[in-house]
Amino acid sequence: EDLNLLKFSQIAENFLFSRGYTPYLCESEQEAREKIDSLLPIKKWPCFFSSSDTTGEKEVEEFFTKEESLNLERFEDIGVVKNEHKVDRMVLKKFRDRMLELRSKKEINKVKIVELFEECLPGFVHNEKSKFLDDKM
Repeated sequence: EDLNLLKFSQIAENFLFSRGYTPYLCESEQEAREKIDSLLPIKKWPCFFSSSDTTGEKEVEEFFTKEESLNLERFEDIGVVKNEHKVDRMVLKKFRDRMLELRSKKEINKVKIVELFEECLPGFVHNEKSKFLDDKM
């Protein structure tokens, strides 16, 4: 809660500003495609931001956990994450053995891999929406 979180759209807009462009917000992907040739010469970049509706996207992307220490003072624009967590070799062995078993039985599929991740990684949450980023692109 005490971090200054940014939406991906804000990150994109900041990047465009840093490159000398002004974001031009569009109502659709089609509009953005149609306007690119007329906007680029005047240093405007057409943007269409849609909601997160694909598998794997989360409301908040966390790049560190409660078990890790975060140093926001070392650098001006980025944080440094230090992980003191030791790998539980038994959990790692279980994961490896189970993956090898699935492979040998030719049973590797997304559902089984997700189940295995959920078993081995505390706090792992997979949001299945049956739509993928590749489809969206």
